[in-house]
Amino acid sequence: MNKQFAITIAISVMISAFNGPHALAGAVGDAAQAAHADDGGAGPPVRSFNRGFETATRGYVRVSHGLVRKAFVGVALLAAFTALAAGLGRRLPTSFVPEEDYGYFLLTLQLPAAASLERTNAVTRKIDQLLAQTEGVANFNTIAGFSLLSRVTADNYGFYFVGLNRGRSAVAPTSTPGTIVNRVNAELRRIAPEATAFAVMPPSIPGLGTQGGFSFWLQDRTGGSLDLLNQNVQTFLDAARKRPELAGLSTQFHRVGCRSCSPMSIATRY
Repeated sequence: MNKQFAITIAISVMISAFNGPHALAGAVGDAAQAAHADDGGAGPPVRSFNRGFETATRGYVRVSHGLVRKAFVGVALLAAFTALAAGLGRRLPTSFVPEEDYGYFLLTLQLPAAASLERTNAVTRKIDQLLAQTEGVANFNTIAGFSLLSRVTADNYGFYFVGLNRGRSAVAPTSTPGTIVNRVNAELRRIAPEATAFAVMPPSIPGLGTQGGFSFWLQDRTGGSLDLLNQNVQTFLDAARKRPELAGLSTQFHRVGCRSCSPMSIATRY
């Protein structure tokens, strides 16, 4: 997206530079003529600038007159700019918020609720070997017992910061962060079937995109049983899943082995 903004600004500056001298000449024409009449005592830099400006103005006027008299030339230029814009449009990312190459991606994993930290460590060792053998991955940090994406601390969770090699796109244009993440996700399903693990790209702009989300905290303040809280959670989830604008609902509440069931968060995407 930053490249799109850069191209837009650069083309705008070029158009302004093309139209600017004519508008400037019309605005200060009389003053420029008067100054030109009195610049006999001006220094060489000023006279050189005036001569260059006059030459550019005459050239611009000749080109403008030619375009006015020969409409087909203007139409041809317009068609050329249209074709150029279409070509650039096909080459640039077409998503609402294109993925940005920040040089890293995130990976999270979750085991069943009753899983111990030893089981989580065993899965992380498999993922460590996978990342070490993945082309384009430079380094990674493993955190067992915590997930930044789920925002929960528990023995059955794990989290990764995965750094990518610099200059990989110059060597292998297909080694983009998106393709690397896709390869890692495909391997995760194969080597770690006992856990839910997936890699994601960091958002280009936090909170902006075709997918966003929010966290909902449900707290039982009556001192009721876990069964009642679990019933309320399921009621909320059933009602939320009927909303067409919501998708991908998940909860960190687990009836079995729940250490801290209140408050509870439900993350969703829309």
